[in-house]
Amino acid sequence: MELMTAPRNTTLTQKDSSTRTDSATLTGISKTFVAKGRTVHAVKDVDLSIRSGEYVVILGPSGCGKSTLLRCVAGLETPTQGSISLQGRQVYDAQRRINLKPNARQVGMVFQNYALWPHMTVEKNVAYPLRMRKLPKNTWDKRVTDVLEALECEALAKRLPAEVRVSDISTPRRAHQNLLVRVAPQSVAG
Repeated sequence: MELMTAPRNTTLTQKDSSTRTDSATLTGISKTFVAKGRTVHAVKDVDLSIRSGEYVVILGPSGCGKSTLLRCVAGLETPTQGSISLQGRQVYDAQRRINLKPNARQVGMVFQNYALWPHMTVEKNVAYPLRMRKLPKNTWDKRVTDVLEALECEALAKRLPAEVRVSDISTPRRAHQNLLVRVAPQSVAG
């Protein structure tokens, strides 16, 4: 598995490093399974720090642990060891026995085999988690637009899922089918 981030254009000063905010911090995350009597290391000792507003792409061949890592962050899988903080809040720590439920983590995940509400447009599907969290309606438009722009899906906003064909979605977006989008109260970050 390979983690790629956009190059950071600025040099951190002492002041910057003490005031920067991390959207997500993973420390020593590992996940093992036992399958057919043998131990499988799906994720092994991953350390990752993602700054607020930064986009990270996780690349690797099938079966290397990309989805398992994302599922651990979202709380859908329990890591074997390590710790996870989101927006400065500890959501998982193996040693301290902290493991917040998925709904308490405020993380949304778009699955490879996505499931959208068929009666709602793409735009309304993106806004749905905001509505469920009872966020003010006047904040939805900008946040939904930001997410659709980040995914290069603005042209699909008014379509129903049945009206979206694979050919409507660019090859790079299809290649990054495992995507984690965090819709935080203050920002939209991936």
